[in-house]
Amino acid sequence: MRNRGNTLERQSGWRHCLVAMVLLFSAMVLQAAEGAKLLPGQKITVKLDSLPPCLLEIKTGKKVNAVMTATLPDDYTPEKKFPVLLFLQGTEGGDGSGNGSALFFTGGKGYVALALPLYKKRLNTQGIDIYVNASDFKDISKAYTSAFELLRKEIPNLSDSGWVVGGFSNGAHSIGGILKDSKLKKLFKYYIFAEGGSEIGPLTSDSEAILFIGEKSPYGKEGMVINKEGEVKKFPMQFNDMKKKNVKFVPMPGAGHEFPEEYRLKAKEWLQEKTGEANPVPKK
Repeated sequence: MRNRGNTLERQSGWRHCLVAMVLLFSAMVLQAAEGAKLLPGQKITVKLDSLPPCLLEIKTGKKVNAVMTATLPDDYTPEKKFPVLLFLQGTEGGDGSGNGSALFFTGGKGYVALALPLYKKRLNTQGIDIYVNASDFKDISKAYTSAFELLRKEIPNLSDSGWVVGGFSNGAHSIGGILKDSKLKKLFKYYIFAEGGSEIGPLTSDSEAILFIGEKSPYGKEGMVINKEGEVKKFPMQFNDMKKKNVKFVPMPGAGHEFPEEYRLKAKEWLQEKTGEANPVPKK
């Protein structure tokens, strides 16, 4: 009987030990889950190792640790879905580590501010080697489709529409990769083009865009005529396909290939007029 009693005591001890271990593990899992909660204003950096080399890496010939940078809005809540505001930089596009331009347009509210690198399969052998053109759109579509899939893993409550994309120069050209893909372009409602986008062609009928062209830029010198009131009398020939009712053309008198602060503010005001205060929608 004594041996049986000792055995029962040992079994009881193991059960208590097992229960304690389960409780401890559950507490650790709960703590980890709480630590993984998304918070207003939180900055999220996602490595893009699974994507092809970005344009900056192709241009420099040096390894670039490309990332995607997202910042949650100050009014973020997991109970609602939020759209994305993506802004693409010019020239080589950078490595995606800074999203200050996207934050400028969101003002920290209503949108997930996003930065991504630019993508191009190979440099051009003629003309400007880094110039993004229509031959790159398919590769850009694939890269950004993969990037947005990674983003949804980090931020599950992204909306399926109402997104905004803007870009300057090569960044504006790269928007063509979004419009090239039938699924990607359904995400986006508003477009901001600054000194770029000449090969994109018509936008979807349910979207709206604003396009800025410098009077002294290469685009502005190709046929643009501005009257004394600063209005466009004749559009640059490269943008004939974009002259639709849903595109607002804004000339930048005296400006070259640049996106001055005053016109960045005009773009922000235009977006606010179109969206109000970018209101997130309740989850279904």
